[in-house]
This record gives sequence, structure tokens and C-alpha cells, in this order.
Amino acid sequence: MPTLIHFPGADATPLQFRNPLRRLVARRLEEVIPTLDAAAAAAAAGYWVVGFVVYEAAPAFDGAMAVRPAPDRLPLAEFSVFAHPESPAAAPAGNGFRCGPWYWSEQPSRSREAMDHIRQRIAQGDYYQVNLTTRLAAEFSGDPLALFAALRSAQPDAYAACIEHEGGHLLSVSPELFFDWQPDGLLTTRPMKGTAPRREDPTADQAAARELRESLKEQAENIMIVDLLRNDLSRIAEPGSVQVPALLALEALPSLWQMTSTITARTRPQVSLSDVFRALFPCGSITGAPKLAAMAAIAELEATPRGAYCGAIGLIRPGGHATFNVGIRTVQVDTNSGRALCGVGSGITADSDNAAEYAEWVAKRRFLLRASAAFQLLETLGLLAGDYPLKSRHLARMAASASHFGFAFPRPALEAALARVAADHPAGAWRVRLLLDREGKVSVECAPAPVSPPSPMVSLARTAVPSEDEFLAHKTTARGIYEM
Repeated sequence: MPTLIHFPGADATPLQFRNPLRRLVARRLEEVIPTLDAAAAAAAAGYWVVGFVVYEAAPAFDGAMAVRPAPDRLPLAEFSVFAHPESPAAAPAGNGFRCGPWYWSEQPSRSREAMDHIRQRIAQGDYYQVNLTTRLAAEFSGDPLALFAALRSAQPDAYAACIEHEGGHLLSVSPELFFDWQPDGLLTTRPMKGTAPRREDPTADQAAARELRESLKEQAENIMIVDLLRNDLSRIAEPGSVQVPALLALEALPSLWQMTSTITARTRPQVSLSDVFRALFPCGSITGAPKLAAMAAIAELEATPRGAYCGAIGLIRPGGHATFNVGIRTVQVDTNSGRALCGVGSGITADSDNAAEYAEWVAKRRFLLRASAAFQLLETLGLLAGDYPLKSRHLARMAASASHFGFAFPRPALEAALARVAADHPAGAWRVRLLLDREGKVSVECAPAPVSPPSPMVSLARTAVPSEDEFLAHKTTARGIYEM
């Protein structure tokens, strides 16, 4: 399977690699820094290098960093060396796989207890912020490249990478830059901290952005991490070169508003790639502050290792230009067990509210459900005497949903399919079900219109319906919520 990289920036060309010349693998902590040094040496010699470092590799850079035991079947670090990239092939279809449903790996009550514990320890002065995370798990079968294509559609403009490794595949569509390090020494990092879900209504969406921008809690959370990263950068920077050119900026992602800040520095001569990792890894945005105390809390409170999630995935170009993402919005596919894992989390501060933090986890899960849920868009039209009285409104609603979920919307094909059904049923009342899949395939079902009962039956759901579920605002074949 090819390795795919598509990072935004001035040279944002999709890159595809095949047939690595060699692989550089670290399975023990003492092998991590030599592996990074070998990767940097290969790039200096004119090769392209792609790989990752998992969160549990952190003690290789500082033995005081606490982590859980590393996950099985995933090296601490792995890099592949390539002679050159190929021209990317056509993107695989996003429906060549089966994935889901996704289940939380632990009960929400346990997460709430962990949040309470963190706030108590913050009150005692042990730390200021801890980034608490959990996992989602699902069964997976099919083509990992197809899932990657669907993930990219759900989270475009990401630092996207699809990497095959010894135990399976990493599919990352992270929007967060860990660092970009230019050969001239310019080092840029762009942490994300502060989140709000996007809204369907444009006015409500702008209100959500304004609320995030003005939130003192979200501002404090972001600034704490900016200060942490400024301190981290100062360990390898020329004196006086650490700058913050953008503070508390908002980025509009497909499912979230995200608050970001940009910090830059000029590295000192003789600084190496492993020195950059030693100073910055793991990124403070996914640990908390102070970093060592926050990581100790994470190791104590999280039930499973993070793996590539919250690690770093990146590309080193010939000559040494290195770009790594923070491994959020990243799916780990284990092809042997047929399982997929994905992490979500948020920063817990003294002002955090458990329900609000859990709602943030649900919002951050949206990209995953959009990409992996095997659903079609759905419209049910009335066909009366060969005419669709509300056809334009139905198609407008489907078009809006297609835009929201990243589906193709072939309006001429939809119009033609409906016209064929109307021609075949020129008289009578009919119920027409119009379906559209992610790639734009259209199907139509037609049946006699049912007679409405004189006394309709109505019942309440057995459990509360989460208002954050974006599928409530769209007509799709994902109907499980109506069977609760």
C-alpha cells in the first residue's frame, strides 16, 4: 500500500511514496533518538523520509516523563526512507470499507470521576491544566485507503498522512501543526486549544465563534499552552528569537471552531532534529501544564496508552525541512485484529464543567462519524399524478446535506432519476425514496403512498437524545437514533 502525505503550506502538493529503500524502527526507548538521527541523516543525504513517533516514546527525551506501557504492535518510532515521491494516483473511493459503530472505550462516569480528580488536584496546586483523553473503538474491514479518503473528505485542509507500519495503518487528518522546521532554522509551532461545535444556522454559527473568542476559560487554556511552548522553544532558540505572531486566532474547521496560536523561533546552530523533539515532545497542547505533572496525571488516570494519537506524524524533505503534525484526529487500524481506534480529549482546567467537556468530546467525534458511518442521504417525495409538488425543496435540502457531509451532489443525475420514475407512474399517489451515497451514486425506490392513520401513534425515546448529534439536522439512512 502506498504512503500518502498531504500537508498544507506553500508546497502543499499531495505526495505518494512506494517501495521504501529501508525502514528505521525503534522498539525500545534507547533506540528512539538514534532512529531520529538516522532519519535526519537520510534527509540530509537527499532522501524523503516519512514516519511517526508515538506518545509513549516521551521518556526517550526526558526520563522524568511518565507514560503508560506502549501499545502492542506499534513501534515507539518508525520512519521509511524513499528515493522520491510518485505522482499521486486517483483518490480511492470512500466506501470500500466497513467501520463501526464506534463505542467509547470506558464509561462516561469514569471520565467524569477523572475530571473531578483533576480539578481537585488543580485546587491543591499540583498543576494548572491536564489534557484528558479517551478512546473510541470499532470493528474495521476493507481498504484502509478508502477510509483515509473518507476521513480527508470529512476533515479537509489537514496535515494528512496515511502510513502503513508493522502492525497496521495510521490514518491521520490532524489539523494541528506540531512544528515546521526550515533548513534556515525558522521553527514554527501552532497549538490548538479551545473548541466550539459548528452550527447549522449561519447566525448561530457566528455566535458560537464569538462565544469561543470571548470565553475567558478558553483563552486561559490556550495562553497556558502558549507559555509552555514558548518555554520549550527557548531551550533550543537563539536568545530573543521566540515570538508569538498570532494569539487566540479562530480557524473554521468543517465540524468545529478551533482556537489556535502561532509561536516562532530561530534555532541555534548545531541543533538537530532529535534536539527539537527533546525540547518539544510531546506537544504541550495534548499534555497540559506544567508538562511533567500533567503527564503524570495522564498516566495515572487514562486507562490505555495513546499510541500515535497525541504523538507526531510527519515528513522530512531532502535537505532537512521537517514538518510534523500533532497526532489528533488520527485512526489506528490494526489489520490483524480488525479493529480501529481513535482518541478524543480536552483540556481540563479549574473552571471546567464535566458536561461541557463531554460535549466537546462528542463534537470532536463528528469527523469520525461523518467519514465512517455507512449512511446515505435520504429524501422521501410525494409523487401525485406524475408530478413532485415539493421537488425543488427536497433537492435543496439534500444539496445542503451533501455540502455539509462532503458528498458529491450530481443534480442532473438526481433530476433524471426522478423523471424516469415519474414517467413510469403518470397516475395515482406514490411514495418515492431518493437515496444518494458519498460518491454521488443515485438510487430511487417507489411504492404506493401509504394511507395516513386517523389516529397516529407517537412514543417517546427510551433514552435521552443527545442534542449535539448532527444527524438530527439531516435526513439520512443513519436512523438508529429513532430506534432508541
